Amino acid sequence: MTEDDLRERLLAVDPDVSRDAERRAWDAVRGAGRTAPPRRARPRWRAAVPAVACVLVLTGGVLAGAGQPRGSLARWLRAAIGETAPPRARPRLAGLPGGGRLLVNSAGGPWIVDADGHRTYLGAYTAAGWSPHGLYLIAWRATDLAALAPQGVVQWTVTVAGPVSLARWSPDGYRIAYLAGHALWVIAGDGSGDHRLRADAAPVTLAWQPGTASHRIAFVDGRGALELADADTGARLWRIRVPGRPRQLIWSAGGSRLVVVTPTRLSLYDPQGRLLATAAVPRGAEVTGAAFAHSGVRLALALTQDGVGSLAVLDATRVGLHRTPQVVLRIRDPLSSVSWSPGDRWVLTASAPADEWIFAAATPPAKLLAVGRIAAQFGAPAGPVPRFPSVGGWQVGAGTPGRG
Repeated sequence: MTEDDLRERLLAVDPDVSRDAERRAWDAVRGAGRTAPPRRARPRWRAAVPAVACVLVLTGGVLAGAGQPRGSLARWLRAAIGETAPPRARPRLAGLPGGGRLLVNSAGGPWIVDADGHRTYLGAYTAAGWSPHGLYLIAWRATDLAALAPQGVVQWTVTVAGPVSLARWSPDGYRIAYLAGHALWVIAGDGSGDHRLRADAAPVTLAWQPGTASHRIAFVDGRGALELADADTGARLWRIRVPGRPRQLIWSAGGSRLVVVTPTRLSLYDPQGRLLATAAVPRGAEVTGAAFAHSGVRLALALTQDGVGSLAVLDATRVGLHRTPQVVLRIRDPLSSVSWSPGDRWVLTASAPADEWIFAAATPPAKLLAVGRIAAQFGAPAGPVPRFPSVGGWQVGAGTPGRG
């Protein structure tokens, strides 16, 4: 048994007292104090029905993938997800079922959570992001951009031309792209060579293309067009118009797929900017988060419709987005961010209204772990939470030798 397997089994153990003891105590209290049967509380969680599995609908005939027969799919879903409510939310994040280290961006600043639940506060920064090998982080506040060690030790700091709203480290660790004001800038991993790449860029996720010899970055310009550029030379490789208003850009692990996420649509492109597939969500639904696995082309997707959140894992194949999910989860609260664990065994999603994080196993057998009181655990002040803690990345445990 590996350390990760042992950790997952321990986290799955319910720490509460015996259920038989709870039932006996409740029966005694109920018999002494009231005669009417108590109203049975509805579980806030419930398993997804097969109809939730196909949350994406065909647009223009390009959503591909041979689905299983309906009866087979229903049986698969019952086996993979189960028909009982998952355990109650635990009051404390005592560990990570997928191991590794979790970066959490909260209203008070970023934190790192180790596999055993130990937390390290990095300081009063707006947010932070991992370097590719997990050896460093890039953090920002106002016009300051800083590289940090995971223990919070500052490696370098530079003052930039405008307030920083977003920063991302390149896959090889040599470059960092960031948005300062309305401009897109690029700086070397050691804090040198700061230069402006574009004067006008939209506040949308920056996406470095992995698997290339050059430093290629996808971004949305000020006019809403999608562009792929060489970050060193400034050359524009291609620029295209995309449907809707992009909210998120994500490359697959090998750089062979680029997904553009809007509130109501997913668009799949190849590295040359050619559209491979587009898929719209049902009327009234909204895409609230998406993430590619660390390897392969599996795509985790969170949607919310009428206050109900759904989580699915799809395959971004060469011909489109596969319709049969590996995991489908339904919760009576909206879902937001999506993150994969190292090794891609777990998917983490969040529900701000419920003040919970939900860990879902990405492959059968089904496992669900819920943790509550997330805002309080990461230093949120009393009163309304100004920003619910979000995951800035789930990295390997101790980093690997290399560039960042």
